[in-house]
Amino acid sequence: EGEYMHIDYVNGVIDQPFCYWDSGMVPAYCVSYSDRGVEDVGWRYCRESKVAHEHKDTLWFTTTIIKLKALVRGHPFSTQEEQRVQISEIGAQTKAFFNEGIPTTLAGFQGHHKYRLEHQLGKYSAVYPKDSKVQGFFQGKKVYDKKDIKPLHTKSSWLRQDPPRQVREGEEAYKVVESKAKKDAKRKRGEQEEWQGPGEGDVG
Repeated sequence: EGEYMHIDYVNGVIDQPFCYWDSGMVPAYCVSYSDRGVEDVGWRYCRESKVAHEHKDTLWFTTTIIKLKALVRGHPFSTQEEQRVQISEIGAQTKAFFNEGIPTTLAGFQGHHKYRLEHQLGKYSAVYPKDSKVQGFFQGKKVYDKKDIKPLHTKSSWLRQDPPRQVREGEEAYKVVESKAKKDAKRKRGEQEEWQGPGEGDVG
């Protein structure tokens, strides 16, 4: 029905595109070929889009795919059927992107579009609310959805937000961190500064 299916006739493997990734490979450059043209299907073979992207020269590969399409078709244009297939492919890729599993390496969490490791959070961010669902674990560390990680601000910083927000007097801080101002004095006096989470004591 015009849908893509992985077939490895050399190793006798069918519809198991992640078999190469699971064996330690990063198959960033993968293309499908037919009389309709050539398509980049590398995303189907990689469990972690971020890692695959780091192994790929995107500009060169995109330019190459465009040239190959024109060479196979004999022209640079797409028919209505080809456009339908391309739209379907983009939809499948987008769905796979947002349903991507938890990274398998520590580096994979850096700047990940969906997941965050709790112990990698900066001191000016926190899991909010505290009962947010744990998506899984990596080396025993909790993994959270990116949407559940919120930036923290001091009382004065909340007032500078647009729109301004005011912290109620006596409101308990969501998180307490060491003050970054006057480091030498901080070491001597052990000063602390209260940082408020989103929605903590907002009025008006």
